[in-house]
Amino acid sequence: MKVSAAFALALMFPSYAYALDSASYSKTLDVFMGGTTIEDYIAHYSDRILSNLQGKWVGMTGIGSSDFDSVFPKACGLNPYFISGVGPLGFDMVRGKDGSNQVHSHYSLMTGNTFVQTTPQEDIVKYLGIDAKTEFDKRIANSNQNGIATIIKPEEDIVVIQRNYGVPAVFVKCPS
Repeated sequence: MKVSAAFALALMFPSYAYALDSASYSKTLDVFMGGTTIEDYIAHYSDRILSNLQGKWVGMTGIGSSDFDSVFPKACGLNPYFISGVGPLGFDMVRGKDGSNQVHSHYSLMTGNTFVQTTPQEDIVKYLGIDAKTEFDKRIANSNQNGIATIIKPEEDIVVIQRNYGVPAVFVKCPS
């Protein structure tokens, strides 16, 4: 059997990836799986995200930490998000004050911290105040409001939602 020169060279120079040991692999599992089984991971992350989620939230993406103390109290009164209908399989999020110009989104749990986000087209078109005459226009307006959402809860009163590989949106819970 003839061995290629490339294969022979590969055998002579071991890959750095193989220099890792079980301790490094174990550390990775601890970071991303919490040192648990797949079932425990799913339960832990979804339970953590869904706990104490109901309430009034405000989007703080783009606000620097040096401005947080002055901006946050005002932002809670402007255009908050309301999270309700929290259950073991998801939750509802409504943006906009009471009235007819609101966006209703539902987040259905897929696994762990991965959810499916669905938002009615008419809600987003009306909320944005655009004149979407065709079905195509409506789909474009709504393209970032439906799909996969990865949700992280780094603190009890902070939720980060990243939709369809977009920029993560940071939400902070307003005082009751």
